[in-house]
Amino acid sequence: EYKGLPVTEISVWAFRSSDILRSVTISESIERIVGSAFFDCNKLESVNIPKSVNYIAGAPFESCNSLKEIIVDPQNEYYCSIDGNLFSKDKSELVFYTPGKAQAEFIIPEGVSVVHKSAFSHCEFLKNIVLPATVTEFPHDAIMFCNSLQGISIDENNPTYRAIDGNLYSKDGKTFLKFCVSDEKIDLVIPDGVTSISAFAAYYCDDLTSVVIPETV
Repeated sequence: EYKGLPVTEISVWAFRSSDILRSVTISESIERIVGSAFFDCNKLESVNIPKSVNYIAGAPFESCNSLKEIIVDPQNEYYCSIDGNLFSKDKSELVFYTPGKAQAEFIIPEGVSVVHKSAFSHCEFLKNIVLPATVTEFPHDAIMFCNSLQGISIDENNPTYRAIDGNLYSKDGKTFLKFCVSDEKIDLVIPDGVTSISAFAAYYCDDLTSVVIPETV
């Protein structure tokens, strides 16, 4: 409480860059968690979310690279936890993958259609992310600073996306959407037939050494 009123929101940068937090249990009065609330809490390992939380947005756990588990109260009507990762209650949206797991591959469950901003943030162990046919929204900033990533794999029946050399393209192969290979020095050759390169397509690609753009762009 504050001045006799219940605290209902954890707001922008509320715990930014805390090097003390190891675990967080959010109280029952909290309804909203927003705007990088726990940004760069790099020692945070677990978060407990109560049934009262009905809104999570703005990548609140971005750059929490030790986070191993998000636990959601089973009575929460809006969110759930699967293997420690945060999903919408109906499992159609992947909100956040906990990067502290020593896991080389993550297969996004069938039925997920939306992947949130910074859902994969500072995942130092991940080498491959697998998108099912159901994913239709995968924003350019879904993957951030995953320095061991060797690429993504996409179900051939996905109607929106395809993978070429581990990178993300539109289904028709005409739009280069996201550079997803991060673990070695890379010479990127964009295939003939690509006509556009999306904003932030190669954002923060420190190991990119050269790019060949075809005349079709």
